[in-house]
Amino acid sequence: MDKFVLRPRLLLFGDSITQQSFKAGGWGSTLADVYQRTGDVQLRGYSGYNTRWCCQILPYVFPPDELEPPALVTVMLGANDANLPPPLKNQPVEASRQHVPIEEYKANLRTILNAIKLCCGTRPLRVLLMTPPPCDHIAWKNFCVSTYGVPEDADPNRRFENTEVYAKA
Repeated sequence: MDKFVLRPRLLLFGDSITQQSFKAGGWGSTLADVYQRTGDVQLRGYSGYNTRWCCQILPYVFPPDELEPPALVTVMLGANDANLPPPLKNQPVEASRQHVPIEEYKANLRTILNAIKLCCGTRPLRVLLMTPPPCDHIAWKNFCVSTYGVPEDADPNRRFENTEVYAKA
């Protein structure tokens, strides 16, 4: 063999949905299985992050003019951004700390896509932008009550209708 050739890299970038994609049966682990011996699937999922916080780490995840940029990048963000803003009934302000207004969310996505473009330099840019999934706010509220001790009469900090707005952005 004359030259060592690196396998193409698929980089998964996002929040906890991406981070947890490597659990058994998750979409990230399925990709790693499908591309075994032909590609490297790299996980960059950050639980709890929204687009504002992800923009702060872009230089570390997507360094400009990287020698071997990813062949494909998935970006799955917005579930945390779509948290409802305060005030929420019987919820502290911190319950909304992940909320990002919709216009800022759109601008942040453009910033993220631009960072990926700079990382790839003159190489082809392949990005799969994935929308936040629907939120079952009743199940989410029940989870928060049982797991975090949120009062039963509190407003949930996530709602299906609000997440839908972010998915359509």
